[in-house]
Amino acid sequence: MIPEKTNQIFMQALSKLLSRRPIEEITVQDIIAESGFSRQTFYRHFHDKYDLMNQVYSAEYERLLTNVSVDKWYTVATKLMESIFNDRAFYNRAFQVEGHGSMYKYLVEYNYRIYSQSIQKKRGRLLNEEERFRLRLYVYGSISMLKEMILHEKDMTALRANELYYASMPDFLRELWDSAAQPVTGSSEN
Repeated sequence: MIPEKTNQIFMQALSKLLSRRPIEEITVQDIIAESGFSRQTFYRHFHDKYDLMNQVYSAEYERLLTNVSVDKWYTVATKLMESIFNDRAFYNRAFQVEGHGSMYKYLVEYNYRIYSQSIQKKRGRLLNEEERFRLRLYVYGSISMLKEMILHEKDMTALRANELYYASMPDFLRELWDSAAQPVTGSSEN
């Protein structure tokens, strides 16, 4: 079977399991039983169940970049926010994980990498110290707010959340969002 299809089946299995119980109560054995694959196949694709959980977000981001006509970053961000809000049950469970495998930690690192690489690509230079600090501060704050919205603010819409994110971001990041620059994918290296 094609590795991407195998990953997709594992992600669907985990999403189904997470709709019923928290990740701490889900074992790799549960995931392989739900997916129909072997333990060896699971570990050929993922380090652990937390790695699989975090790949759900990455796969959705990649899917949106592939399937959405990107005229601006804002469009991709809005579609991604809609996807997250439409799957609140998964993200609610995922954000409850603290420590090893934390969705929060993963999203901070993933988004920082995507933003910094995209800005560097557009500008043709590395971020300076102040820009790195401001970007990291924004990413930590935005992911903290996403977690808060998913866990506690059930009336917040994806569109409104994205408007608030946009209004709060540093100027150099807003310039990227306003541009037609293609966002880099999560598989890009530093």
